[in-house]
Order: sequence, then C-alpha cells, then structure tokens
Amino acid sequence: MSQWRASIEIPIEPESASVARNIVGHLLRGWRLSELDDDLRLITSELVTNVYQHAPGGDSIELEIIADQDRVRVSLADGSTIKPVIREMDPSTPTGRGLRLVRALSSRWGADEYQGGKRVWVEVDLPHQADLAGE
Repeated sequence: MSQWRASIEIPIEPESASVARNIVGHLLRGWRLSELDDDLRLITSELVTNVYQHAPGGDSIELEIIADQDRVRVSLADGSTIKPVIREMDPSTPTGRGLRLVRALSSRWGADEYQGGKRVWVEVDLPHQADLAGE
C-alpha cells in the first residue's frame, strides 16, 4: 500500500491559517488529490483558527497530512489540553460555526491526547481509489 506523508511545524500567529491552508493545497495538488482541495483547505483553516483563538499554551502547531488509497488525514497537534467542542448555534453571533463545517465536510474527526497537549484530526474518504504510486 502506498502512502504519502508530510509534517511541518507552523508558528501560531494571525497568518497561520493561511499558511496551513496553502501547504495543504500544494500537497494535495502534488499528490494528484485535487478533488479534495477545497474541503481540506477549509477544514485546515478552521482547525488552525481554533488553535489560534481557543488553545493557549504553545508557540507552534504541528500540521501533518497523510494520504493513502482510501482517505486523507489532516491533523494538528498543539500544546493545549483544551479539546474542541461543537457549540450550540447562536444566530446572533458570527462565530462558532467552524467545527460544524469540519463535521459536515469530513468522514470522521476527533481529538486525542498528544505529548501533553492534543492532536485534532480529520479524515476525508477519497471518492475513488487513489493512485499514489503514479501508475
């Protein structure tokens, strides 16, 4: 079974979501998985924004992308133990919808303890069998 994997550490700052979104997009196009580009870039952006806004405790996040024939997994590890929670909808506020988008666009998602913090992960199933070997 072929597999692609990339991992990068990104500083936590206002531009982090844009940086992570661009990295994911470039990797997916390079791996010929462009059909997942829009969804996974949006998911990544939402997850990084959540770290920036709600998860104090670190200077950087570890972004990891793994693709195989069945799915793509994007995960973010940070130093905070605060796990993401889908909040009740509040129509009077413009925020609080990001994890709803993540849930709607992903096949599975969750958060695990990781090196004193957490790793939030999302998996998106491929609509077809991927040819990661390039054949």
